[in-house]
Amino acid sequence: MFQKKAQAWGIDLIVATMIFFGGIVFFYLFLLNDSGSDESSNLDLKKEAEIFSGSVFSEGSPENWTAINVVRIGILTDGEVDFSKLEQFHDLSVSDYQLTKSLLRIKNEYYLNFSQPINFGEGAVAGIGSPPIDARNLFKLARLNVINGEIKNFNVYIWN
Repeated sequence: MFQKKAQAWGIDLIVATMIFFGGIVFFYLFLLNDSGSDESSNLDLKKEAEIFSGSVFSEGSPENWTAINVVRIGILTDGEVDFSKLEQFHDLSVSDYQLTKSLLRIKNEYYLNFSQPINFGEGAVAGIGSPPIDARNLFKLARLNVINGEIKNFNVYIWN
């Protein structure tokens, strides 16, 4: 009697080889796409933190801006934090957070935290923006600046 064992074994080998190579291709595609996205996201957050910090810790545009005529938000006057600009920035972020993001030229969420709460009209405020509650990726940048003759720590948080 004639048996076809070799042909069945050959088909099994071809199917097994296709599954094996398909698994390898899937693994490398998943590995390359997953690791690259986190690294580029971290670089984007770092870049946005630097943009945010550079803009906020400047005099802004125009130099004595108000919520009506602001082109670029900045909280400094003559190298020190201007309390009225800081308060206007806070009020603008409460009334229109998305507008402040576009004025600061950032797309991710932000929060400017003070080392000690600052008293505005409605009471003590610990920061400006949206506090990071469910941050998947978070970048922190610390800045020192003078406010009311005292050196204070300002922490910039950018996240997505």
